[in-house]
Amino acid sequence: ANVAEVNHLLSILQTYEHASGQEINMSKSEVFISRNMSQAAQEDLADILGVRHVLGT
Repeated sequence: ANVAEVNHLLSILQTYEHASGQEINMSKSEVFISRNMSQAAQEDLADILGVRHVLGT
C-alpha cells in the first residue's frame, strides 16, 4: 500500500463512521502488514492510520 491508498482507506472508514453513527477507536485497532514491506514503510503506514501494526506472515 502507498500513502494515497492508505488515505483512501481512511476516507472509507470516515464514511462508515458518518453513515453508521459509530466511531472507530483507532487506538484499539491493529493493521497486519506484510513482512515484505520495509520497516520504514510499515511504520509510516501505521502512523498515518494511527494504529498499532502487527507483522503478517
